[in-house]
Amino acid sequence: MFVFFVLANVRYGKHESILKKRTFTTEKIVLYFIFFVYLIFFILEDVQSNGDMLLYQNTYNSYADMAWQEFLGTVEETKNPLYHIKAYMFSVLGLSFYGWHAVIGFIYCLSLFYMIKKYSSNIYISVIVSIALGSFGFALSALRQVLALSLVIISFKYIEERKPVKFTIFVILASLFHNTALIFLVAYFLYSIKFKLKNILLMCVAMVIAVPFARPVVERILPLIGAHENYYEYLESDKLLSVSGMIISALIFAFCVICLWLGKKDAKRQGLCNFAIASLFFRILSTFFVAEMFRFSLYFSIFDIILIAEACSCGEKNKKLVRIKTFVVSLLLLAYYWISPTINITNYIFRW
Repeated sequence: MFVFFVLANVRYGKHESILKKRTFTTEKIVLYFIFFVYLIFFILEDVQSNGDMLLYQNTYNSYADMAWQEFLGTVEETKNPLYHIKAYMFSVLGLSFYGWHAVIGFIYCLSLFYMIKKYSSNIYISVIVSIALGSFGFALSALRQVLALSLVIISFKYIEERKPVKFTIFVILASLFHNTALIFLVAYFLYSIKFKLKNILLMCVAMVIAVPFARPVVERILPLIGAHENYYEYLESDKLLSVSGMIISALIFAFCVICLWLGKKDAKRQGLCNFAIASLFFRILSTFFVAEMFRFSLYFSIFDIILIAEACSCGEKNKKLVRIKTFVVSLLLLAYYWISPTINITNYIFRW
């Protein structure tokens, strides 16, 4: 992390044009290195690292001796059929659970690599964000939602290109791995809202008004996304997330809006600030109403990886300001990582 902190501040400007060149640049080498390091963590993770992994392994191993008809009877009761169908196919072919986990890791790492390479204005900031804010740690265990997130990341390309049919197809495919992904359909509309102070204030006001009425809305949304009984158990649970996640989401939103506003002449993808509002909204719900609402926020907060980098790099005519923003943000992220690392990283166990 410290190495990326140094690189982020040494090479703090926009690098999109450099990344598009065919020659090997420092940025490309670093990205390839990160891709393989992330993938190795997936390959070498022991199932004892967390309880979710053990459950996934038991389910996966049970498929090896199942006949197709028996499996069909089982999969009808699941809420994410495509994940289980793919898992069954790989299990029957003789691939171990660790091999299946590696396949999922490859898909996720490839999508993350693609997003950072294509859109990030400072790849080092993006790498720090992916580690410090927990998206990589979460990916190590949440296999079904990781596959959904990977397809959501790819679908962003079609938001930018304004291709609603292709975007919708990718999101629907993502929902077959984890049905919460359907919430990302609103992203196409959110991204098209122009980056104006009036629009931002209206969305913030709408969010504040919506929060008190959130619970009955959530109860209506769950059946629409094909949720099963365990989602209703979430509604009855007293478990809530700590307020820290909500505060961090609010700070990210405020910082990015201010920076993109000040440097809007050369800022790109300003619509991602609208994603930050959506992420903050679901974080508020997970703090005060239903903890599992954080799963909805992930589809929007994953783009903080490029939004924060853009917020640091925009306004490039004022190099001093860009330096200051990059230094302060990278330092805060580094400090937060050391003070409060994600559970999945601190509990990580190597297989060998």
